[in-house]
Amino acid sequence: MLFFIRHGQTDANLNRLNAGGEWDVPLNETGMAQARAFNETNREFIEQVDTVFVSPMTRAQQTAELILKGHSKPVEVVEGLREWHLGEWSGTKWDEVGDYFTDRLNPPGGETMAAFEKRTIDNLKYAAGQHAGRVLVVAHGGLWYVYAALAKHKKLLIDNCQSEEICRLKLNEVVL
Repeated sequence: MLFFIRHGQTDANLNRLNAGGEWDVPLNETGMAQARAFNETNREFIEQVDTVFVSPMTRAQQTAELILKGHSKPVEVVEGLREWHLGEWSGTKWDEVGDYFTDRLNPPGGETMAAFEKRTIDNLKYAAGQHAGRVLVVAHGGLWYVYAALAKHKKLLIDNCQSEEICRLKLNEVVL
């Protein structure tokens, strides 16, 4: 089984700012509390995790560390799990740019939507293929959205410190 957890809240999330892969913002107090709460309320789930793959970004690293506290799990940092590189949009208000996911917009000076989709799927497939047991991915809302949209998952958006299952079969059916 493959599970995905979005990092905890950051000040960028709170202030509705686009925090792309080039803006490495840490968790705020709420985000740290969310990750600690996940750890406390999901101990059995965490105990059953065999391995963890995490984005190199601070907010994902902090989330993984806090949700895994008290559990000894192998953790692999995967560069390809970094959030979408938003170029000139990074740091702007959400409302200024529009819905770049559903409108399939390419950020000026950033990573194209097609490149981000390919990177996301390739790296989720990598994580899924490294271990046959329970795999946990700790990453970003953008990566979740790409998987969910391409795999036709019922839930396109994921809240901070929320987890969802990724169906390996559906993931493997995604061809770019």
